[in-house]
Amino acid sequence: IEQDRLKKLVDQIDTELTEERKEQADMVDKHRQEMSDLQQKLRTMEIEERSKRGEIMNLEETCARLKQEASRREDMHQQALQAAQASREQFESQSVPRQHYEELQNKLRDTES
Repeated sequence: IEQDRLKKLVDQIDTELTEERKEQADMVDKHRQEMSDLQQKLRTMEIEERSKRGEIMNLEETCARLKQEASRREDMHQQALQAAQASREQFESQSVPRQHYEELQNKLRDTES
């Protein structure tokens, strides 16, 4: 009888240990899966970050090119303004003064009449 009782006690302890090991194994599997999911999520985030960094670099390069182009056009505009001013000054220095022009206009009218 004592042996039966001891055998039942050993069986009960064995069953409890087996269940406990199974629970622990399930918990370990669950944690491994969570870790795997988190690692995959981290890899995805790293890829997205690299992609966004690449986009930012492309935008920065485009911005720099546009600034250069704007600066080049501004320089061209300033050169055109300077050339126009110089041309105007040259024209005004070579042209007949307004008063002289009006006098010639009046003489022409006088001779026509």
